[in-house]
Amino acid sequence: MQDRQSRTILAFSNSLGFFDQYPIEPEPPILTGMRASLSASIDRFVILGSEQQSAALAMNGDVAKRRKKLRREDMIPLVRTAKPLFEFAPGVQEVLRVPHARADAQTVASAALQMADVLKPHSKLLAAAGYTTGYFRDLRAEARTLALTARTTEMARTRRSEATAAIAAEFEKANKTLTVIEGFVMRAFANSPATVLVFMR
Repeated sequence: MQDRQSRTILAFSNSLGFFDQYPIEPEPPILTGMRASLSASIDRFVILGSEQQSAALAMNGDVAKRRKKLRREDMIPLVRTAKPLFEFAPGVQEVLRVPHARADAQTVASAALQMADVLKPHSKLLAAAGYTTGYFRDLRAEARTLALTARTTEMARTRRSEATAAIAAEFEKANKTLTVIEGFVMRAFANSPATVLVFMR
């Protein structure tokens, strides 16, 4: 959770703590309800903040780095080697194309998997060019990992956005609740401005 959010939550908590030292007796039912609402908002902030942080951590999958590495270190060299070797092989040339540098991770991963699949029947010729069976196994594994990481990152980004929006809505609600509580405090301690100042802090 951001520092600003944490400070605001602390301020809300301090506002509730005020009533432990300066109770309003008898407490009006609406004030009781407003205090319960603010307390519930604070609990929700904690849950949403945890969700926001969890989503942010899930986004650290180095998708861009993996995508770039797969293109540059695997796909481009493979295409440059294989294209001349399979110039007349049916269906191979169409697949031996590297997606644009700005292509998304899913596109790059899908293209890598297609390359590995279409070149599999030609493993003997490629072995003579230095591409072992293990190489294509690793290429498939990396492409699948990239695709999975990209999906996980996108889902985490959505979760974080939803949590951030929910936090903003909850802050708006809590501020309105606090405004009502302030009205009760100002009325109850109208003859003690110093006490009101304690609450306002």
